[in-house]
Amino acid sequence: MAWAVARRRPLPVDAGRLVARAESRLRDRLLSEIELASTAIRDRAAERRPLPILDEWREWLALRALVERAVALGGPSLRRVAYTRVHPDAGKLAVWLWNQRIERAVANAIFRWLLDEAVAVGDEEATSLEGDNVRCGPF
Repeated sequence: MAWAVARRRPLPVDAGRLVARAESRLRDRLLSEIELASTAIRDRAAERRPLPILDEWREWLALRALVERAVALGGPSLRRVAYTRVHPDAGKLAVWLWNQRIERAVANAIFRWLLDEAVAVGDEEATSLEGDNVRCGPF
């Protein structure tokens, strides 16, 4: 498992029970990391605790990097699970940045990523919602 994480490589397919257990542990670890970061963003947005905009951007990029690492290691099925978890939380952050903080460029970047992911995982409802958000533009 550590080998796969360090090298950003997926685990081999059909390599027996040992690999299956390692894959399950890796998947759980990746999802736990995503859950923690996503929950932190959601809670902070809900409590209206702003960060300087560069720190908002860094926090968003850190969550996005966790999702992208999970996808690289876990494949399409993990992508769907991660997106389902991140979408409402990142959406709350982006809406707050757009509506209350008037940080529309960062909000639009989040909406664009959410749209790309919705398309990738085949979530038609989220694709429609995020498409509408993106069409509002960055300014």
